[in-house]
Amino acid sequence: MRKTMITLLTAALLLLPLTALAADSGADPLLLSEVDAWAAHLMELARAEAPLNDPHDSEALGEDGYAYVYDFGTLYMDSPDLTDDTVLRAAVLLTDEEAGPRGIRLNDTSAAVLNAFYSENPALIGSSDQAVLYVSDGLPGASRWGNVLRDGQRLEAIQYAVHEPIGETGLYSDAGLVFTIQADGVAAIRAYGLNQFIEADRVEATLRLMEQAALENSYSAVPVSDAGDLPAFGEDDLVFSGINFLHATPEDAAAAYGQPVEDDWMDDDGRGWLRTMDFGGCELTFRYDSAKQHPQLTMLTVGTDSYEAPRGVRLGDSFASVLRRFRFEVSPNVGLEPVALYGVSAWCSPSPSPAWRPVRL
Repeated sequence: MRKTMITLLTAALLLLPLTALAADSGADPLLLSEVDAWAAHLMELARAEAPLNDPHDSEALGEDGYAYVYDFGTLYMDSPDLTDDTVLRAAVLLTDEEAGPRGIRLNDTSAAVLNAFYSENPALIGSSDQAVLYVSDGLPGASRWGNVLRDGQRLEAIQYAVHEPIGETGLYSDAGLVFTIQADGVAAIRAYGLNQFIEADRVEATLRLMEQAALENSYSAVPVSDAGDLPAFGEDDLVFSGINFLHATPEDAAAAYGQPVEDDWMDDDGRGWLRTMDFGGCELTFRYDSAKQHPQLTMLTVGTDSYEAPRGVRLGDSFASVLRRFRFEVSPNVGLEPVALYGVSAWCSPSPSPAWRPVRL
């Protein structure tokens, strides 16, 4: 397979050995035959039972075709009548009683999906919105790519696309798989573009877009571990959605969060001034000297899940997902008593906090 390697790291990282940059997951890329085989299996299930809806209803017709609703999922056909000539265009699996390609089932973790398919980007380096897993340009032969859509550390979808030549027609497949992710688990598995074909120029245009997206390197996944073997919490961790708690200035806050909705000054009992900047969901308090100079951030409060705390933690994240991002030498049992994770004074409680309130002492 001829691959177009994509730049995922900064110029400094280009000094690393090429083998480090080209390391892959060890799994195979998605093949069209896999998608077709899974689609054929779903068609067998569909022919064995009647749909729960009437595909002739006007509401059943959508962009992908006529919807056939079953207990295991929804299939989209080119006709409201299921015959030997009916063509399947797309399918969505909605039960864990059936396995998707490579044995992936609903409720499996996003890591299970990523490990099952080829990738050249294990750290998910990209932007806060997406991360390109790989781009393989094999034109005029088969071409493939993988991509992750996310909201910060929260993955939303994992997609694998395959463009294989269709005989001597000059056309290519436009098929792929989309794993919908919710709370780090697979919520749905979708096959799209079944029996649908495009020309080479559209394939090439798509590959160029993916290669361009792969140049983004402003964001990456936070390392996680089930064994707790991660670095201890340190100064480099005190970053809140781009704000370094130890060194941030009011100008840094405005650059990261925009103009505050409220900006209040208060006399600190003659010892200086306190300035509180409210950005609507995130509030920062700076201490100034008596001349209103030399601001120092003393408190940062996050009140919505729009902001990321250290190691990408956000309000609403589960205790288990948060624990996997930090070092621990003893697995804490969920309870009311604090549990020492490591060191002398480190401790945690599984009880959720209404807001993050780190204080600089």
